[in-house]
Amino acid sequence: ANSAETFIKEEYVSAAIDGYSQLFEAMLIMLRVLGIVSAGMPLQPGETDSLSVREQRVSELLLQGTAVLEDAKVKMDLESDPEWTNEKIRIACRLLPDCVVPLFAMLEMNGNLFTTFGWGKRKRFTKNGAAALADFALSFRAFILSMKGALLCLPDDLDDKNLKAKEVATDVGPFVESGHLPDDIAKDSIKNLIRGQGVTRDRVVPFLDYVVIALDAFDIKEES
Repeated sequence: ANSAETFIKEEYVSAAIDGYSQLFEAMLIMLRVLGIVSAGMPLQPGETDSLSVREQRVSELLLQGTAVLEDAKVKMDLESDPEWTNEKIRIACRLLPDCVVPLFAMLEMNGNLFTTFGWGKRKRFTKNGAAALADFALSFRAFILSMKGALLCLPDDLDDKNLKAKEVATDVGPFVESGHLPDDIAKDSIKNLIRGQGVTRDRVVPFLDYVVIALDAFDIKEES
């Protein structure tokens, strides 16, 4: 775990997209939480193992994880610009297999484990561990919604009258405008690109919706 943390913070961060190292750090935190809750490992020097100690330790870790997720969301800035860009779409699509799926799986595993130890979702306002995991999950939900916002900006209309505006927003726009391609080939290329982007959106967004619904379960309201 320490070697992984060193790699993420000192080596990977220099070559990664802004926010990526924070997401990998969040995954590392979730793995540590899993180890602490299930086996009390690793113990700090002079520390004894008990359920209350485990809860305190994971609560502190999850607090760090929540801050890390919020930092990743700010750094990636996927939803600030109303005009989508191909770079943001590429990042959003890479995030799904690289970070979202594994982080969601780890969160689900920890959620089930927390329930076994009596720190389930409904204990959000009575157990520190449940509260910390809920805060982490809801920060993750906010991040997912920012991804979804970027993907929903993908075009879905192949109406010819809209192609001019769309081609400027694509990677092929400058090349098309240079006149190197006949008009019919250029138009077909743009149509195929837009169609492919629409397919990407239609495949990825439903999964993000599934994740958001699952994370909604952590949003327990305090009874008045």
